[in-house]
Amino acid sequence: MLSGVFELQVHRGTAFHEVEYMPRVVKSRIPIARPALEAWRLRCNYQLEEHIAALGKRRLHLIEEDTVEAGRPDEQTRRRVRCELIGEHLGGTMMGAITSKDLVSEITSTFYAHRFDEDHGASFVVDMVKVAINVAIAGHQWCEPDGEANCYLHTRIELSVRVVGVGTLIEMQLERQMRASHAAFPQHADAWVHAQLKRARATESPPSSPDMELCQLPGHAK
Repeated sequence: MLSGVFELQVHRGTAFHEVEYMPRVVKSRIPIARPALEAWRLRCNYQLEEHIAALGKRRLHLIEEDTVEAGRPDEQTRRRVRCELIGEHLGGTMMGAITSKDLVSEITSTFYAHRFDEDHGASFVVDMVKVAINVAIAGHQWCEPDGEANCYLHTRIELSVRVVGVGTLIEMQLERQMRASHAAFPQHADAWVHAQLKRARATESPPSSPDMELCQLPGHAK
């Protein structure tokens, strides 16, 4: 039954049709100087997602994660994450009495581990938790190989903000933020990978001293 739920949400972003009245479509095609599978695994890495969220003054909490077909070509994961905004993101004006701390959301996503074409990419839906405001966001991502060492990360998002008087303005602001976030992903991924490699090297055992190695050779007993 779990697999069936995944399939309903994955095929070409079927989740788009779960939300009505979504007039604004945001599309991006971002070049990444990594092989497609490597870029896709970074895109699906929760630790990297958490790191990027922190840079954007957001705090993530992993609620649940389920995987089907583990270890097989069609391995697929469903992940649900809660997102809280840190500090003031709205400037205290656009949403009236509503502030950033009220805009807690849950992001439900499904993605394949080893497949990343458009039909087998990642679909996600954002739901507001604390306040009943007419904001709807759903999206789909996939990778397009560009030779063996490069690729493009495609994103298609449909969003709707139905707030009288300022809905369009909020949509425009969200679109700018989304486009900036998509464009910054390769740089954030590179910095995170380099930091992980540096941390791994720092935790490795230090190399043996040449003097110690010399003492261990025959005829050089201390």
